[in-house]
Amino acid sequence: MTYEDDGIEIIEDNNKIEIIDDFLSHDDYTNLLNIMSGDMFPWHIGEAVTHNKLDIEDKYNWQLYHMFCYPPAVMNYDTMPILQPLYAKLNPSSLIKVKANCNFVTEKIVEHGLHIDVAELGNICTTAVYYLNSNNGYTGFEDGTKVPSVGNRLVKFPTYMKHTGTSCTDEKNRLVININYLERKSEFAVG
Repeated sequence: MTYEDDGIEIIEDNNKIEIIDDFLSHDDYTNLLNIMSGDMFPWHIGEAVTHNKLDIEDKYNWQLYHMFCYPPAVMNYDTMPILQPLYAKLNPSSLIKVKANCNFVTEKIVEHGLHIDVAELGNICTTAVYYLNSNNGYTGFEDGTKVPSVGNRLVKFPTYMKHTGTSCTDEKNRLVININYLERKSEFAVG
């Protein structure tokens, strides 16, 4: 199925991509958005793309980010608890990498380059992108699929699928949380 959403052609024929709107309750979503867009949330500046840098002009290759966890080196005990509603809904068996990105408005949409978040575990992990705010940015995939940024939407896909984030042109920023995790498999459950 193909349809238009604010000028973005959306292709939804990919059964490996799962889109869930209204992922969190309204209260949990509003609380998380207020915390992460507030002036006390600890953001850091860094490159948007650390590989395939030829895919993006250097002046656009930056973003604010917050690393919640990336064991064994990073475990942010101060901010991990704010994501508890996300963890409870995803019910992962293990978190591999959890990172928030804040990309600022640009004059035209800038794609940051196709990549795999955790390439070394790409065949066994799941990636979830949770959109904190609505804007005309999107998550793009190698096959042309584009998932628009809609606040409180979550998109899940196998980590081995190359994808790219973007900037936006209609809001101050595009806020997302990327969660790479191992899914809890019922066939391995004890009890």
